[in-house]
Amino acid sequence: MAKRTLAAVVMFVVCASAVWAHPGNAQRRMDRRDHLARIAERLELTPSQIEAIREIRESQRAKQRELREEMKSVAVQYRDLRDAGDPGADRAMERLRALRDESRARRLAGRADFERILTPEQRDRIRQHRGKRQ
Repeated sequence: MAKRTLAAVVMFVVCASAVWAHPGNAQRRMDRRDHLARIAERLELTPSQIEAIREIRESQRAKQRELREEMKSVAVQYRDLRDAGDPGADRAMERLRALRDESRARRLAGRADFERILTPEQRDRIRQHRGKRQ
């Protein structure tokens, strides 16, 4: 009995610490701000470059948010059609794939917009950094 109680307490502590350690939305926003600050410092960005990057990020975020909502809707539609055995499920899956491809293309376009703001030296530095991460 004591072993079970001890095991239950240990499991509670492990699970609770995992929950408490998870950053919330406010923390993620702070991390994004810090990320831009680190990029600005590493690349020695000018204030006008920082502002342009912020605008690109906000625009991209809004577009991606809309696209994610549509993807969620199509995914639900696909599951409903699939579960009902409706052949229209294939069309919904194709739409979902097209939306994923569009999302990927938008991310790449955003990266290209970001790089257009940079000087050639800054582009080289960011590409070197990306190469180290991969």
